[in-house]
Amino acid sequence: MTITEIKDISAKKVVITLDNYYSFPLYDSEIKKRGFETGTDIPDEVIDDIKRDILFPTALNRSLYLLKTKEYTKQEITQKLSKGYYPDDIVDGVLEELVKNKFIDDKRYAENYISYHSGAKSRQVITSALFLKGVEKDVIEESFDTFEQDNPGYELELCKTLLERKYSAQKEDADFETIKKAEMFLARKGFSYATAGSAVKEFFDI
Repeated sequence: MTITEIKDISAKKVVITLDNYYSFPLYDSEIKKRGFETGTDIPDEVIDDIKRDILFPTALNRSLYLLKTKEYTKQEITQKLSKGYYPDDIVDGVLEELVKNKFIDDKRYAENYISYHSGAKSRQVITSALFLKGVEKDVIEESFDTFEQDNPGYELELCKTLLERKYSAQKEDADFETIKKAEMFLARKGFSYATAGSAVKEFFDI
């Protein structure tokens, strides 16, 4: 394969492109040590050495560093590494290693996310957030089912808590318009109309 482009991405790092399609990051020191420049032909065995000895361990260490401070989904780590110009095959290998050793576990992530946010957000809002983070629908649903076994009716109780915060002063003498506004208030937060309606009836005792 032939180097078709070398592009600076930081003071000490560049991206090398081979045959106009395969790109990866390297430090300037590696470029100089190997004598790489545009037009240089690189044997396949040298590319394999770079992947094994430089790209894979560097990408893995980058991921482990990120995971020290917070948990990430597979999609989030993929995005982080892709922004660092790591090629897909290196990203896939790193993800496989992280999943195998339980550094990444989307089900665990979903369970923790649900537990943390269930005190303020509806199932619909939490589900949408997890979906955007790349967690599969089946994993989200399974995680929610597990959570709701231990916390039955959590949405109804959360709705009543939210109503208490916003409508406590109008609780005793709420009129029709106030009740409808309360239902819409909950619906806008992602609760079903059935759940919102039940919460409003219990809260206003109607």
